[in-house]
Amino acid sequence: MTVRLDEMTWPEVKKALEKPHVILLPVGSTEQHGPHLPLNIDSFWATYIAEQTAKTVNDRYKDFSVLVAPTIHYTDVSCHKMFPGTVGVKVDTLIAMIEDIVKSFIEQGFKNIILCNLHIDTSLFISLG
Repeated sequence: MTVRLDEMTWPEVKKALEKPHVILLPVGSTEQHGPHLPLNIDSFWATYIAEQTAKTVNDRYKDFSVLVAPTIHYTDVSCHKMFPGTVGVKVDTLIAMIEDIVKSFIEQGFKNIILCNLHIDTSLFISLG
C-alpha cells in the first residue's frame, strides 16, 4: 500500500483512519539554491523525508498508519525573487492555505497532523483555536 494520500482511494484512507495515525504535510519551496541545484530541492527533501519516515514506521508498526499529504511547493521566497524561476506566495497566503488544509484534515477525521517544513526561512506557528 502506498503512503501517499493522493495515490490512495477513499476506502484506503478510511481504513487508515480506523487505527492510530499521523499525516505528514511536506512544505517546501520553488526557489534558487545556487546555480548547481534544482529549484525544487526544498520540496524534494520535504517529500522524500516524509515518505521515508512513513514507510519506515508503517513497516515496523502494523497497528499504526502514517500517510503523506501532497507537498506544498510554494512559500515566502521574497529574498530570492530576483532569480528566474523562483515562485512564491506571501506569508499570509501560506498561513491561510496551511490552516485550510489542516482544518480539512481535521474535518475528515485525522487526529495527528505534522508539518515537515524544509524551507528554513519560513517558521510558522498556526493556531486553529
